[in-house]
Amino acid sequence: MTAAQASENFGSTPPLRIISNRGTSSELTRVSSKLDYQDLQALLEGDIAILRIPKFYSQKLCKKYASKMIEDDRISAYQNPGAEQVNRIGLSYFETYENPMLYEQYYQQALPNIRQSRNLFLPNLSPMDQLRLELEEVWPGGATLENIEGKTMSVGLSRVLKTNAEILPHLDVLQWDAPKCLRANELKTQLAGNVFLQVAEGGELELWCQKMSRQEYEMMKIPGSYGIDRKLLGNPDVTIQPEVGDLILFQSTYVHAVKPVTAGVRVTMSCFIGYRSANQFLSYWS
Repeated sequence: MTAAQASENFGSTPPLRIISNRGTSSELTRVSSKLDYQDLQALLEGDIAILRIPKFYSQKLCKKYASKMIEDDRISAYQNPGAEQVNRIGLSYFETYENPMLYEQYYQQALPNIRQSRNLFLPNLSPMDQLRLELEEVWPGGATLENIEGKTMSVGLSRVLKTNAEILPHLDVLQWDAPKCLRANELKTQLAGNVFLQVAEGGELELWCQKMSRQEYEMMKIPGSYGIDRKLLGNPDVTIQPEVGDLILFQSTYVHAVKPVTAGVRVTMSCFIGYRSANQFLSYWS
């Protein structure tokens, strides 16, 4: 695989990295026994599209705690059109865009949600705390909780997808959610990190190795929905059926989706990981 090349700079959005030689699904996916700097750098530079760490979190603990997350009384559905079948615990930052009420609610709930999720896994380390610790250890500049507006952000969003639920093709770009925020616009790219506590039939992760400007994204969206019309994308470059305990990382600024769950319940704990440079700290949020 060759290194990714910077694509056109769209307005205030930093240069986007795309994979110049896509190769096969297996060539785009790297499987590693542990999280390390070299693999993270390859992912951030676009040399690979997906980094997969099998058994990152104990499969025994995944089984123990997945049911607790499904039954958590904080669980609720997204209100975004097209995402009503996706349940999550807490708010994600993108939901606050141009919504002052949810913006205030997000920051009010940030620390309580982090602590409640941590307490759910006691006396064990939660998957999100394990990921946060390992990122801090392996990245030369360390890693820290993001605070783009001088406020502590939440991290560790739990998602529960039941039968027929799916996540439509989309991109996650913090600059789009906080366009006037300097710290957000400093990001060169961001990763999505997902730890799988329970898997289902269907629910495969799909990734298209392409990025787009906000204008292009808006033009390709299904009217009244957050998601892109699949017919405009063609087949995904990578499709992965995760296993229990997997940590899967990819650039969330690539188009990605989750296929419909056909049976069972899919449970994940996730976050975004912001990258500014190799010498600066990574940051994480949800």
